[in-house]
Formats: sequence, structure tokens, C-alpha cells
Amino acid sequence: MANKRTVKKHIDNACYSVIHDCMTYIEMAKNEKSIDETMMVMSKVLKVRNDLINSVNQQAKTTKTNVKAYYNDIYKDLEEMVDSSFSELSAIIKE
Repeated sequence: MANKRTVKKHIDNACYSVIHDCMTYIEMAKNEKSIDETMMVMSKVLKVRNDLINSVNQQAKTTKTNVKAYYNDIYKDLEEMVDSSFSELSAIIKE
């Protein structure tokens, strides 16, 4: 398992890719409602990012298998959040 710094970088990179796409869409959007919905997606991503970073920071020292399972859960949550955020953004763009 990677160290905490690497896990935090993975979280940041995944979240910032969603935020980058949201910002790109906001620059091109003509509809105020779409902009507001996109801003809500961005705020949700940032909240989950902060929660995941806090989870990494607060992980207690336990056995190696427990630590591995803990980080796997964090990566699973990250992947689900990124997938759902991109799906929401795609739905907003299609409107």
C-alpha cells in the first residue's frame, strides 16, 4: 500500500479532474440554471474530497490487513464519487 501522501495525491487528482471539467463547462454554459447545478456538483466533490482527506489523516495504526482494507474502502468511495459526479455533469450538459 502506498503512503498517505500518495493516497492524498490520488484523491486530489481525481477530484480536480472533475472540478476542471465543471469549470470548463461553466465557461461555455449559457444557461444560469446549468451553471448553478454545475456549482452544486463542484461543491459536492470538494466536500467529499475534504472528507476523504480527513479519513486518510485520521486512520489509526492497526494490522496491515486492516490498513489495506481501510485504504481500499477510501479508493472505492473515491471512484464512486468521481463516477457519479461525471454522470451528473453529463446529465447537466445534455439538458
